[in-house]
Amino acid sequence: MRTRTLALGVLAVALPTSIAFGRVLGSRFRGAPAFELAGRPVGGAKPASATPAHLTGSRIMAAGDGALVIDADSGALVKTDKAGKNIGQVAIARDAGLMTFDAAAGIAYVADRKNDRIAVVKTDRMTIASSITTPAEPYGVALTPDRKLLLVSTIADRTLVTYGVASGTET
Repeated sequence: MRTRTLALGVLAVALPTSIAFGRVLGSRFRGAPAFELAGRPVGGAKPASATPAHLTGSRIMAAGDGALVIDADSGALVKTDKAGKNIGQVAIARDAGLMTFDAAAGIAYVADRKNDRIAVVKTDRMTIASSITTPAEPYGVALTPDRKLLLVSTIADRTLVTYGVASGTET
């Protein structure tokens, strides 16, 4: 009987203490507060302007109300509408690398790793207009700000090569 009374006494003291301790800890660890700046940005800096898409390479690019997407498994460049519905595609090659998109000209430059080339795609009809032969396994692509040169990085050779957009020749 004495053991039972002792156990009930310990429980009667421990239970309220545990609940109170849990409330204190819970109030401290309810999750991280949302990040926000109070006041002006540091140094009075202004937000940077958006980087034009043609200055970068990616597997997906905004194109009008939709997007251009490289499906590396099938090797297709797919054009979608704003709902994500396929509205056109063209076969490039399996394991295609990155692309860049010149929205002003309506041309996508897609790295075709398998065939050592850059496929130049007219996106209004989703057709390959021309190809630019590269040294070996192109991967990354970007246009210069004036859109006159195409920058191509190659995986196998570890090189960066520039091509004239109008001529398709190495510069």
